[in-house]
Amino acid sequence: MLDISGNSNIDDIAYGGGSEITAQEFIERHVPEVLKIAQVLIVPDVPMTAWIRIAQHFNEYSRRCDDIVGAVLIRATNSLEEVAFGLDVIIQGSKPFILSGAMRPALSLSSDGPLNLYNAIATAISPLSRDRGAMVVFGGKIVSAYYVAKTNANSVDTFKSFEQGNLGIMLGGRPMFYFEPAQPMGKRWFDVKAVKEDELPKVLILYSHIDQDASLIEAAVRSGAKGIVIAGGGIGVLAKQPRQIAELVATAGTPVVVAARPFTGVSVPVLLEDLLIHSERLNALQARIQLQLALATGVQAHKDIREMFEGLFHEHIFKGNWGTAQRRETDDDGGAHQDKAGDYPDKERVIEGDDQEKGEKGRTMKT
Repeated sequence: MLDISGNSNIDDIAYGGGSEITAQEFIERHVPEVLKIAQVLIVPDVPMTAWIRIAQHFNEYSRRCDDIVGAVLIRATNSLEEVAFGLDVIIQGSKPFILSGAMRPALSLSSDGPLNLYNAIATAISPLSRDRGAMVVFGGKIVSAYYVAKTNANSVDTFKSFEQGNLGIMLGGRPMFYFEPAQPMGKRWFDVKAVKEDELPKVLILYSHIDQDASLIEAAVRSGAKGIVIAGGGIGVLAKQPRQIAELVATAGTPVVVAARPFTGVSVPVLLEDLLIHSERLNALQARIQLQLALATGVQAHKDIREMFEGLFHEHIFKGNWGTAQRRETDDDGGAHQDKAGDYPDKERVIEGDDQEKGEKGRTMKT
């Protein structure tokens, strides 16, 4: 048995061994070729949670400094898809912002990090990369940061966009794009000049399943959540009891966004007026980021948040019709459903917890 727990060069499990090196040392040792194609300004010791600050600095300096042609962020891959989406909806201007990383350690027999870094920088300096928003360059592929997802826990070929496809590939150390520059339909941008990353509202994600414990929705509110995202079955459907509790929470002022639990597809909005908001194309991770940014930038009204998530669907599928006050009924397991007119049941529920803004203990929810 080969030792993979320490300094082995086949370690792709424990990620152990080796001493920490700076970004400059990494470039000089593993990929000095980048110094032949670009002047690289290294910003060291950036906290992994500082993506709001990174976007703020990029927006400011890319506008002021003509000699900055783009930016590259190298970070851990476990949360890369979340940060990529968040950056894509707050990055301004035409200059490219590229994200990349590595699935294998630098000491691995065939580490993917050096080539990913080279390709990321090569894409950032290319004039062809302008006006495309943020992108992920990984494993020789170029993917829109808006649609990217980590699809495999172990493989180097992990960052993909299954339904929308890649924007291009890397060939001979240069990006080759398949399409002219374009932005995703219905994409919303957020102005975060006055937002701090440690002030993003708390938004929690819950996962629907058979016999889902609806009390977790209430627990999320008691814990201080300002918004909730639920990964619903199929097209974003909740079973009867979780839906009722989610509606009560939404009535009391905490927005609840329902995403589709399957890996691809759409959380389908209803034509009728709905207390719950459907994330449309966004998965649960993306919906959480968008809801956080919406709340942080002052979007509070239910109708405004709903339009932000569902606007494209209503415009193109429902032809601009937002319906009237109706209710979507579900069966007990969240499967088949139908839309019915009628009032919501007269229910009252109290969720205990401190409401600092109102100075109240507890929150009464009535529909």
